[in-house]
Amino acid sequence: MTSSWFVPPLSIAQASRLLPQSPPSSATSKPPDAMVTTPKSRIHALANRLYLSDSYGALLHLTALMDSDPRTLVPKSEEERLSWEGHMLGLVSALHCVAMHEQQWEPHIASEIVDSLLNQARYILQEPAHGTGV
Repeated sequence: MTSSWFVPPLSIAQASRLLPQSPPSSATSKPPDAMVTTPKSRIHALANRLYLSDSYGALLHLTALMDSDPRTLVPKSEEERLSWEGHMLGLVSALHCVAMHEQQWEPHIASEIVDSLLNQARYILQEPAHGTGV
């Protein structure tokens, strides 16, 4: 029995059409005040456009935030740096696995889409007008 909220998996062509073809708008073209959104909400919107869960959006935001803000990771030793590197690889792997599970995507499709989403999320967090990215 299928629940009423079930959305059939997207093909790579369908998902690609939902992704923006150019980087998100730059800080120089600000939306009207009524449309101002936080980087976090913009990253969640990236995931929602592909019918990925809110939890996925949160994981995408966390991964991009930890990876794009060097202040979040200040290793005290080489061992700690290697440990954090492993954690980051784990977060990226989790993004791929959750996307494959939620959309029933094949690994190569999930890889292309997730890598694109992560790059877009990093770009959003690096825009100077948004400060910390929260």
